Amino acid sequence: TLDSADSWNSNDTVIKLTVVGKGSNLALGKLVYASSSVDSDVDRWGMQKITDGIYESIKGTSMGHSSSMFLTTESHTEYVIVDTGTENTVSTVTLFPRSDSGNEGEGFPVDFTIQLSTDNTNWTTVTTATAFANPGKVAQTFNFSVMNARYVKVEATKLKINTKDFNQYRLQLAEIGVYNTSLPSISLQPQNKSVNIDDTVKLSVAGTAS
Repeated sequence: TLDSADSWNSNDTVIKLTVVGKGSNLALGKLVYASSSVDSDVDRWGMQKITDGIYESIKGTSMGHSSSMFLTTESHTEYVIVDTGTENTVSTVTLFPRSDSGNEGEGFPVDFTIQLSTDNTNWTTVTTATAFANPGKVAQTFNFSVMNARYVKVEATKLKINTKDFNQYRLQLAEIGVYNTSLPSISLQPQNKSVNIDDTVKLSVAGTAS
């Protein structure tokens, strides 16, 4: 935490901010189902990695979820479903993109919906996105009217080619967050700024909840 009395320390090289909403993540540690999945003990891909509380892609620790290999069709359906365990009020879903160096935002869906259900059979679409641009490694927050739900589905119907991954089309996410309160949306990545030793640095974060 920095305030007006804090100054830049010459030993500091990076300041990393994690913005956490007041509502708890209902998906944390919960069961996940998927249309297909890569489970790798080496890079640490896996369905359950999307709810393990690690919000970035770290090779050897937790990369998140990836749909299967050898899929070279742009418009095919892939989904992940999170079972929160009990019926809750839900108003926000945050999707955390793949964030490992050189692959920021790869695998984030182009056309997709977010759907809610109380029984894993009957679904209500609460968000529809088309032609969604690569978000880089910036988390994407989707707020909607409060609904009762136990299951949350992210269903992609169009994916982006990854030329660094044998030209495959995959659904890849580092993490998914499910909340019952609206969270701030951050639209811009942090900017780099060069400073001199002993310079005073003012750091501020602004956000709006919708």
